[in-house]
Amino acid sequence: MGELADEIREHAVPVLTNGLGAALTVVLAQLIVPMLSSLGSALPGIGVPVNTLVTIGVVLLLFYFLYQVVRHLKPIAEAASDLVSELVLGQREESVRTATYNLILGIIAVLAAVMLSPLVVSLPGLGALLSILVLVVGLGAGGLFLVKAAKDYYSAFKEKLEELADRLAEWAEELEKRAERAREERGES
Repeated sequence: MGELADEIREHAVPVLTNGLGAALTVVLAQLIVPMLSSLGSALPGIGVPVNTLVTIGVVLLLFYFLYQVVRHLKPIAEAASDLVSELVLGQREESVRTATYNLILGIIAVLAAVMLSPLVVSLPGLGALLSILVLVVGLGAGGLFLVKAAKDYYSAFKEKLEELADRLAEWAEELEKRAERAREERGES
């Protein structure tokens, strides 16, 4: 079998289960943390609200799940990148691998920010500010990864994209010539 098929067989289930784990963690936290906040109970001896400890635990668990998703997506992405670069460019290109990995990191950073931001709001004191900070940093980092991926993809496929543009321009010229001949046959100028 091919390298991509082997990587999918080995890593698809962990990607899906960890992704599902991350989603369920966020959903359950959205249900549980507000109830704990309404109780207003603090742990005896340390005085830390229960909802704060649960939120910190959820954030750590979410980071674990997202790390596992990235860890298992990387081999699949590398094999897919190698296959695409071999099919399109005729050889394996490291820049395609790097671009694909940056694409994955960008998507994960954006998803993590969107998932974490509502969770940290419940933290007493700076929760709202921390939520905005998490969102801004996550979206900014994700955006930077996505821009880097786009630049790497463009540099890797620049020649093929220029060939495609030339073919499209030739096709457009042919259509223009046909339209011109059709106008001449109708007697238009």
